[in-house]
Parts: sequence; C-alpha cells; structure tokens
Amino acid sequence: MNCLEGSRIQNSPSILRGLPKRAGQALAPAKPLTILPPERMPLPGWIWVAEFDSRSGARTADPDFNSRLYVCWFTDVANAIMAIWRLR
Repeated sequence: MNCLEGSRIQNSPSILRGLPKRAGQALAPAKPLTILPPERMPLPGWIWVAEFDSRSGARTADPDFNSRLYVCWFTDVANAIMAIWRLR
C-alpha cells in the first residue's frame, strides 16, 4: 500500500493511536472499546468493519433492549475476501 505521506512503517503507529477517535466518529456511540494490537507491523492496507446486531436482549424481555458489536480488522487480501463474499 502506498501512502500519500510517509510509508506504512512510519504511519502504522499513528493509525493505531488514532483508532479510538476514528472509531467514535464512524460507529454508533458505545463503550467499552477494545483495540487489540496487531501481531506484526506495518498494518495491512485495508480495514474492514462488520456490525453484529441482536434485537433480543439476553436475560430480558424488554423490546427496547438490544445489543450491537462492531468488529474491525486489517487485511491485505481485499480482492480474495470480496470474491468469497460474492459467492455467498
């Protein structure tokens, strides 16, 4: 992946530091937020976000209670993942 300024090696630490703020801007407000550091650097070139939503709460019958989980991950294999997704 090419960067407009700097390299992936130079930019990866800054990207990781900015993830909490960026996630707060892109995702629905919720806490807690946990970020697991990657096993290796630099970060891969693509970020993916998935939302898992449950309309029925655990241990409650309240119709207004639901839960949501957002998962974000980085990958270099965007084309392979998109090809698999299209096969579904």
